[in-house]
Amino acid sequence: MFRLCLRISRSASPSRDLGGGAFLAAPRSREGAIALPLILAGALAASPLGAGRVSGAEEAATTRLEEFRGPAAVCAGDGIVTIAWRPLADGAATKEDCRYRVYTAAKSGAQNFAAAPALETKPGAFAAILANLPRGVPVYVVVRAVDAAGREDQNETEWAATPNPVLYVDEAIAVASPDGRSPATAFRTIQAAIDSAITVEGVNIYVARGRYAENVLIFDGMMLYGGFGSDFSPIERAPAARSQIVAPAGTNDLVTVAPGDSPCGLDGFALDGGERAGRGILAEECLIRITNSNVSGFQRKGIELRSKRFADSRVEGHVRGSVVENNAGEGIFLEGNLDLEVTDTRILHNGQEGIEAKPLTVAAGEKTQLLVERCEIRDSGDIGVEVDLDRLAGGASRGGRFRVTLRDNVIAANKDHGASVDVQYPEGEEIDLQVRVIANEITGNGKSGLQLDGDATGKYEVAYNYIEGRDEHGAVFLTGDAAGAVYRFHHDVLRGGAGPALRQHGLGTVIVRDSEVAADAGREPLEVRGYLISPQPAGTSAAESPATDPRRRPHSPLAGAIGPFSAPRGAPPFPEPVEISPPPNCHVGDGTWMLRFADPVRGRIGAVLRASPGGGAGAGANAGASEIPCTATIREGDQVLEVRALAPIAPGTAVALVLSARASGSASGTGADEKEDYVLPYTAASPLRPQDGVVEELPAAGTISLAATERAAALTFRARRAGTYRVSLVGAAAGGALVRIEASKGGLPLPIAGGAFSAGAGDRVELSLARADATGTEPISVRLLIDEVRE
Repeated sequence: MFRLCLRISRSASPSRDLGGGAFLAAPRSREGAIALPLILAGALAASPLGAGRVSGAEEAATTRLEEFRGPAAVCAGDGIVTIAWRPLADGAATKEDCRYRVYTAAKSGAQNFAAAPALETKPGAFAAILANLPRGVPVYVVVRAVDAAGREDQNETEWAATPNPVLYVDEAIAVASPDGRSPATAFRTIQAAIDSAITVEGVNIYVARGRYAENVLIFDGMMLYGGFGSDFSPIERAPAARSQIVAPAGTNDLVTVAPGDSPCGLDGFALDGGERAGRGILAEECLIRITNSNVSGFQRKGIELRSKRFADSRVEGHVRGSVVENNAGEGIFLEGNLDLEVTDTRILHNGQEGIEAKPLTVAAGEKTQLLVERCEIRDSGDIGVEVDLDRLAGGASRGGRFRVTLRDNVIAANKDHGASVDVQYPEGEEIDLQVRVIANEITGNGKSGLQLDGDATGKYEVAYNYIEGRDEHGAVFLTGDAAGAVYRFHHDVLRGGAGPALRQHGLGTVIVRDSEVAADAGREPLEVRGYLISPQPAGTSAAESPATDPRRRPHSPLAGAIGPFSAPRGAPPFPEPVEISPPPNCHVGDGTWMLRFADPVRGRIGAVLRASPGGGAGAGANAGASEIPCTATIREGDQVLEVRALAPIAPGTAVALVLSARASGSASGTGADEKEDYVLPYTAASPLRPQDGVVEELPAAGTISLAATERAAALTFRARRAGTYRVSLVGAAAGGALVRIEASKGGLPLPIAGGAFSAGAGDRVELSLARADATGTEPISVRLLIDEVRE
């Protein structure tokens, strides 16, 4: 077992930088050490994945350029923002050789990395101060490392801070008339400071280390910073030595954040529910920041962030560098329209889901997005990460966009699935859906490692992951009724264990390439309706594949070919099809294939048809197979390839559609410069098959979907009442075929009258269900099986 890691940066959008920045370099002691020990210790101790693996010093000594993650702590004051980061060591260089550039912007994501930074440190610094900043104007900060060779890392980890006036809180100070304006006149409670600032547009509240037994209500524009010493120096602040807020008597929520439009939240706190308080943090319709904090011991949820399910209701922000553990309910609960990042956070030993988003919604023309990155989600009492996606009522989501990304996480030992994404709105809603599961280690969970339920058209990418399964669901379990769902797997290691590596129980196109798939003895590694497999060639490491990131740890080479593909060593890169109709391993249909590519393919692709009468699936790829005359035409902006057979294909014939990539500039036709990359297997239609989409007398309350496979047609009824269902059949054999009908509900067989009969071309199959069969919530599965072909 090994962990795969991939870090992908978003593209930068140009904007102007804020001016007026001033740099305070980190002073050095006489021994040459950087004299910021408390900030350094705090930043390292806050690392969620470092605990129990490497010490802070070891992490600093082994960090590489591409692993620099930007700020580890940011603290806003009156006209200033203090920034600290973990020192970088690039290879043999020491942290004293590295410089850092601080980029700022007036709005999120608008840093201009092509322009000069707001400041650049001298070598060896790992803290800086932006000074002379206007009050009330948020500053969005990105810090990038520059090594001794002048290379700048590409991270875009952004922290926001607002340089507002400061109030001070210290439970150890007792003065007759505290006003909070200085450390000597600090308030003794956090809520007293908040109450004094209710009429102020924005305030930063500095809280000394100590124990505060109170319920706290945070208003718009208020940011609480903990971990201060008695002198309240931002330079000496240690967020890891958190100020503690503990639950007083009662079951109320500990910290409540009121709705608002200005950034607010808390940094450097330990929230202790004492096994009696309801929620640790409840925030609604606000710009929330929860950083460098611990949330534990709550009876309901650790953190709950939600908006009402209206078009104008929204929550935005991030949870970063924190620990959420030992809560009786969900660790983090999300609901509604949101734009949220959960990063560098450990979510451990919670009684229900580690992260539950149920449901996320999206408004028309808007974007709802959730990023979970570099987190550890472990030992949850239910699913590790559960994300449900739904529309707003009344068709108010048309044109909306869903973006869900799980990247570089450890998701392990959760009681149910490791991670699950469930689309709950129906197909045809005109919502742009993209789900990405990238570079995660998902192991030891009670059911599948990853479940994807695609009930609506969308794109799912699963790449560079190590995923294990523990039961019959397999490593990856695909469900859903949307034919327009496209699942793309590449550079994954999928270990099915007691189940398959990849199991599909529903509709949609599945594409797998450059991956290692395996299951226990006696189990097929793949149980899918139609798929593409391009395994790594035996004896070739994944690092030799042009699509593999050279920085990544190589996958183990495959022991042998899996599925219908071969990828000869040295073959030119093949343009990957994103949609194929009909799918591989199905019938050839009417002898026409349509393949859609993400990029133009004119002049770079060729296609031939080969046939082997009486052979098995894919036998047409054999060298002795005969060729079937065909045409290959490029359409629709050079991105759609249409292949059409020019001669009839006899029933039962094994057919292979062979796609070839041509080297750049090569002539058309077959030659030494043309490599056979994809071999798609099909079987010519049996004499009898269902005609897709011809279903009559369907009850108004029900739906039927048909999906033809090699020698069977599966119909899934979701009707809730009895009725008569007819399916038109087409076929070419004069003698017809012997057909069986099988039906089941909840895995148990249902009795069917006339379960076996003869039928010919144009005949109709009529299926009648008794009233008792069509009640309840379980769908009824019906299969038409072709047992015998009569010529």
